[in-house]
Amino acid sequence: MNYLNALEEILREFAEAVSRADESKKPFDGIFGIGGGPSSDPCHQAMDQAVERLALQAAGLSPDGDGQVSPADARTAEALTEAILTADDRFDGPEYAHLSLIAAQRHCLSLIPLLTAEGKKRLLDWYRKKYPRYCRFPRQKDVIAALSAKGN
Repeated sequence: MNYLNALEEILREFAEAVSRADESKKPFDGIFGIGGGPSSDPCHQAMDQAVERLALQAAGLSPDGDGQVSPADARTAEALTEAILTADDRFDGPEYAHLSLIAAQRHCLSLIPLLTAEGKKRLLDWYRKKYPRYCRFPRQKDVIAALSAKGN
């Protein structure tokens, strides 16, 4: 299974769904908490669940599309982890959609044990610069802790 292509397909579908949700919103959707608006569209949960399934498949914790249960090699796991962590950077859409992509970063936690020490360090250095301590969400702190952990 090509995990990177699968992730890009998930992100493409998410971008299209967010665009449709934005186009169909009413002028006062979401104002004062009334009507929900596009930020409450089910596409956010669908994307999150798809990324979770993909990460679990790549980590060998759930069957992949071919019915196989085996972890990806370290290089593939690192590439997929990096792609999930940087999805927010590549996404051109509304802020609320970026927050959904940041929330999906937690699914890397199942992949990080597969990474080499060098891969962990490289991603950790980048991640710390991208998300300074004062603006990290709790699950981002979990990602930092996992990338900082010694051993594989």
